[in-house]
Amino acid sequence: MVTRLNRSTLVSALVVATALALVALGLSAIANAGPAAAGAAPKAAGEPAAASHAMRGHKMAPAKPVAFGDDPDGDGYIPADPPVTGVEPSDEIPPHRYFHEFQANCSVNHTAPDDPIVYPGQAGASHDHTFMGNDTTDANSTTASLSAGGTKCVAPGDRSAYWMPTSTTGTRRSARSAPDHLLQGRSHRLPHRP
Repeated sequence: MVTRLNRSTLVSALVVATALALVALGLSAIANAGPAAAGAAPKAAGEPAAASHAMRGHKMAPAKPVAFGDDPDGDGYIPADPPVTGVEPSDEIPPHRYFHEFQANCSVNHTAPDDPIVYPGQAGASHDHTFMGNDTTDANSTTASLSAGGTKCVAPGDRSAYWMPTSTTGTRRSARSAPDHLLQGRSHRLPHRP
């Protein structure tokens, strides 16, 4: 029994078969070429795996624990004063809630190559950040300096410091200073560290 195909069915089948063959050839060529074909630089001897995937050309000083301001030993924790007592740490997962977020209506007030958490007391050590909220935030910020600073937030008592990497378009900064920035973030459960 001979089945006769019309011309449009035959052409469609040939187009699909050709496309599948080209995709298969392309994927096998990519797999055989390895990372060098994607423009990756060869991995240096002794270089960590994560570093081989880092952006080339961007140099930033490594973060080191530095005792500064409110963090006397440089471990990234600011001790509560007075110390919190009577609370047992828990590894239990809290009950699910639908909205894990915060909102703060604050304006951009300045940019600087500072990060008071990663590089405390090391002005200019970071990539450029856009700062909102507290108008005194810099590499030397402490709880006391932020409490004494002013705010660009709608809530007059919000002396919090908010920052993010500065967005650029080519060589031009694209951060705006208009008072129309609403900060939104998601809260995450942080692991307990003794």
